[in-house]
Amino acid sequence: DASRLERSLVRERQVASEVSARSDGREIGGMFQINATPAEGQTIEALETALAEELDRLETEPPTEAELKRLLAQYQKSAYDRLASTLGRATTLAIGAVREDDPEYYRKDLERHLAVAPADLARVAAQYLTPEKLVLVIKPGDAKSTPPKAGPDPSAAEAETKPRMPEGSDQPDWSKLPGPAAAGAFRPPVAIRRTLSNGLDVWFLRWPTLPLVEAALSVPAGSAHDPVDKPGLASLTAELAMQGTETKSATEFAEAIDALGGSVNGRLTVDDAQFRISALSHTFEPVLALVGEALRTPRLDQNDLTRERSLLVTELRRGPDDPNWIAGRVYPGLLYGFEHPYGRPADGQIEAIEGVSREDVARFHKANYIPHGARLVIAGNLDPDVLMPMLERTLGGWTGGNGAATARDGEQTLGSAKPGVVYLVDKPDAAQSVIRVGRIWTGRDDPRRIPVELGNRVLGGSFLSRLNQNLRERNGYTYGAGSRIAYPKRGGRWVIGTSVRTDATGPALREIVNELSGLAPGGDRPLSEAEINDNRAAEVTSWPDAFGSPGNLVPLLDDLATHDRPVDELATYLDQLKNAPVDVIRSTMGELANPGSQVVLIVGDRKAVEPQLREAGFERIEVLTPEGKPAP
Repeated sequence: DASRLERSLVRERQVASEVSARSDGREIGGMFQINATPAEGQTIEALETALAEELDRLETEPPTEAELKRLLAQYQKSAYDRLASTLGRATTLAIGAVREDDPEYYRKDLERHLAVAPADLARVAAQYLTPEKLVLVIKPGDAKSTPPKAGPDPSAAEAETKPRMPEGSDQPDWSKLPGPAAAGAFRPPVAIRRTLSNGLDVWFLRWPTLPLVEAALSVPAGSAHDPVDKPGLASLTAELAMQGTETKSATEFAEAIDALGGSVNGRLTVDDAQFRISALSHTFEPVLALVGEALRTPRLDQNDLTRERSLLVTELRRGPDDPNWIAGRVYPGLLYGFEHPYGRPADGQIEAIEGVSREDVARFHKANYIPHGARLVIAGNLDPDVLMPMLERTLGGWTGGNGAATARDGEQTLGSAKPGVVYLVDKPDAAQSVIRVGRIWTGRDDPRRIPVELGNRVLGGSFLSRLNQNLRERNGYTYGAGSRIAYPKRGGRWVIGTSVRTDATGPALREIVNELSGLAPGGDRPLSEAEINDNRAAEVTSWPDAFGSPGNLVPLLDDLATHDRPVDELATYLDQLKNAPVDVIRSTMGELANPGSQVVLIVGDRKAVEPQLREAGFERIEVLTPEGKPAP
C-alpha cells in the first residue's frame, strides 16, 4: 500500500498497526471513512493527532500528478475486476440500467474517473475533510453482550405469498420461481505446464475475456520450515520479502507496483510463502519484473523488520481476546502434535519473534526463497507463446539453492490428543463457544477424494447440509456450521467448525456427534441416494462458475501444481464426479465420520460450558491453556 496514510502512520511514525480510507458513494449522500488501529504502546489520542496532521497536509501539499496516476491505474484495474465474473458483469449492467437507464454506464463512469485532475482532489478535500468532521472512537470495553438467537423464529407465521399476475394469458406467472434451464455442455481448458531455465515450475490457463492476469508465486518457505528455536521466522520473512529491493525502499517498491495498476499480496501456509500477483495484461510483465527484482535482491531493511516484528507481536498479544484465534492455534497441535511442523502456530511465539534479527531473516530467505521447489501459476489473457519468453526475462535470473527446500521432519500422527476427550480452553465471559471436531485424513492422491468431498458436501459443505440445517435452521444454535477437507502437501485433515451460543454449547456438540454417529458404520442415517444425487447435480451445475474469472482459476490451478497432478485433471473432474459410486461415497463417509476417531476442541466460558457438556453426556473433559498446555 503506497497511500499517504499507510506510509506516514504505519511505516514512518509507527503510531498505527493498520489504517485504511474508503468512500461509500450513494445516490442521495455518501460517507467517507478512515479506519485506524493504534500500534502497540500508542494511544488513540496520538493516533488521532497524526491523522489530523495528515488531513491538514492535503492543504499545504495537495495530491501530485504521480499520486493521481497511481490511483487511476488502480481504479482502472478494479473496474475490470468488477466485470471479471459473470455475476459481476450482470450486476454492473443491472445497476447502470436501474440508476442511469444505461446498462453500459460503467464505461462513462470509468471515463469520468480517468478525467479527474489533482486540483479536483484538492477541492473536494477542502470541502469535505474539515475540522467539523465526525470522530468515532472505539475502545475495548467490559460490557457483555448476548447475541440474538440465530435461525428462524418458530412463532413467526408464514408470510402470505401474493401472486402478481400480469394481464394477459400469455404472460408468465410471476408468483412462481422459474425452473432451472437445461445444463449445457462444458469442457474446461487443459493447463499448460512448463519449466523455466532456473527450475521454476510454471502452470498456465488462458482466460481471454478481459485484459486481466492473476498469478500466485509459491516458494517452499512456510511455517513448517521454521527453525525449532525461532517459530515465526517464516512469517516475518514473508512479510519482508516484497518490501523493497536493493535499489528501492518499501514505499518506492509499492508505488511502482501501484503505478502499473498491479498488486502483490503475501500469505503464509504451513508449506509455502505465497505471493498473489494481479495486473492488467499489458502491465503484467513490468509488475513481474519488480517481483523478480525483489526475489533476486531483497532489501530486508532493518527499519521494516522492526516495524513488522512489532506488528506481529501486537497481533499475538491481542489474539487471546478472540476465541477463533485461540482455536486456530490450539487445534492443529491437537491433531498433529504440538511439536509437529504442522501443529506449531504459524505466527510463532512472542519471545521468539522479539529475538529475530535481520541476519536470521537474510539466512532464511537465502536458504528457502529459491526457484527449485517453487511454482508459479498464472491465469489470464496472455498468449502462451509470448508468456514463456516473458517469464525468462523477468524471473529467469532468479537463482539460488541446490534443490527444493524441505520442511522440518515430523511424522503425520494424531499427536497427543485422545479421541473421546473434549478439550476445553477457558475464555471467561465469552458470548459464544467455538467448536472444532475433526481428524487427520488421507492425502490429495487418495482415489476416494471425489467421493469423500461429495459426501462432505452433504454433511457440511453447503448451506443445505445436514450440519447447517440441524444447528442453524432447526435449533438456532449458530449462524452457520460446516465442514471441509484441507490438503497440505503431506496428508490431509477434515474439520467441522462452528460458533454457537454459550448456553447451547453442550446440546450443539451432542447434535454434531449424533450426526456423525448416524453416518458411521451401523449408524441409523447413512447418506441417502437422493441426498447424494442432489448434491452431485448441484456440484455439476456450479462447476463451470469456477472458470468465470482468473481469480477463481488460480486456486484451482495451484491445487494441481501443489500436488503435482496431471494437467488435464480439471477437464476430467466432471466425469469423475458424475461417475462416483454411491456405495463408495457412503462407505468413505462412514469411515471419515466415525466419532471414535474425532478430536474435539471447545473454546468458551468454562463455568458455563463444562456443566452443559457433562449434562450432554461428555464426561471426559480436559482443560487447556490458550497455548494448548494442560491448565492448572
